[in-house]
Amino acid sequence: MIREPLPPEDRFFLLFDAAGPQVCSILLVRTEGTLPDEAALREAWDVVARTHPRLRARLEGDAWVIGAEVPAGAVVVGPPADDGEALVKALAAERIPLATGPAIRLVVRPPWVALHAHHAVGDGMGMAIVLRDLGDHLAGRAVTALAPRPAGAARRALWGLLCFMTRGAVRTRAAEPHRVHTLTGPAPGPVALATRPVPLPPGPDRTARLVAAWARALARHAEETGRPCGTLRFMVNHGLRPEAGGGTLENRSAAVPVWVRPDERGDGLEDRVRAQLAEGATHAPAARLLAGVLRVPGLGRLLIAAARRPRGADTLLVSQMGRAVDRLTLGEARVVEGHGLVRPAEGVGALAAAWAVGDTWWLDLSYLEGALSHATAHHLLDLVAEELT
Repeated sequence: MIREPLPPEDRFFLLFDAAGPQVCSILLVRTEGTLPDEAALREAWDVVARTHPRLRARLEGDAWVIGAEVPAGAVVVGPPADDGEALVKALAAERIPLATGPAIRLVVRPPWVALHAHHAVGDGMGMAIVLRDLGDHLAGRAVTALAPRPAGAARRALWGLLCFMTRGAVRTRAAEPHRVHTLTGPAPGPVALATRPVPLPPGPDRTARLVAAWARALARHAEETGRPCGTLRFMVNHGLRPEAGGGTLENRSAAVPVWVRPDERGDGLEDRVRAQLAEGATHAPAARLLAGVLRVPGLGRLLIAAARRPRGADTLLVSQMGRAVDRLTLGEARVVEGHGLVRPAEGVGALAAAWAVGDTWWLDLSYLEGALSHATAHHLLDLVAEELT
């Protein structure tokens, strides 16, 4: 048994649990073909868990305790399920037993396969790595450990400062309404997922198109409802890199801030978004110099975000997940649809994602039912789809 001190970044996500329900992550895929039986899935999970220690972890005080065996209940195989959105909502309502484990589990309800974890343990990209490793083992390919990430003193200090700054804000947020751009509703509430397929846009640079489509869709919805739509703040996971290490499963990319003012939603919006993404990805000169001196990944983007933040801007986190689950197989079954849900937390009104599978883009919107209705969430996705197509 190994005891690992809780990293500041994990502590950061666990802070939000004090203000309401757990911040969970769910990766959901729909498959076609025959899935492996329960015994084969459990054997594959055991093999992958030896590669990724967090699959064997439980939370004890201020540390992760990594056991030698996979916790009971890590693999759940149930009857077939028809509705993926309903399955995600039911999983998100279940509390993850961090004190006993499993902190992440595999749930199979044919044709759906889901990974359900606390966000401190894994995000959509990290869980896609786990799913790919399961597929590799079932196909007879070797599963290899990922390179550990560097853990410098400056990096730990930055995350520690972020935790300190966030602690008071989380306590305040617990009593505040949860705001989603042009919509306001009471916060906490059940988290749900809305999905919508669209034809995959041509060309490699789809992230700017996605952000621009969301900006225009939110503006159109504001006109429909008669509510003002001010400056929009997008935090964009752009250029994700599936890296992991040190027992964790997460992407290491910092979200790039993109601002869209009401007067910028006409022609040329995609070019302006693309320019902001490029600046955030390379850092401004001063931020790049400071980040290089301190050797803190993502510091430049954080500095740019802090410097640009206008008062009162609502936030939407947008992730362009690329082909994280495309061409993935589990035994004789192949993935034909991909989705991800994360419970919105501090400073983020809702989370949008796009997963490329084959020639289809699967658009997702994770939202709190106290802030958005089911019909409104789907209507917003319809507006985004119209802007994209």
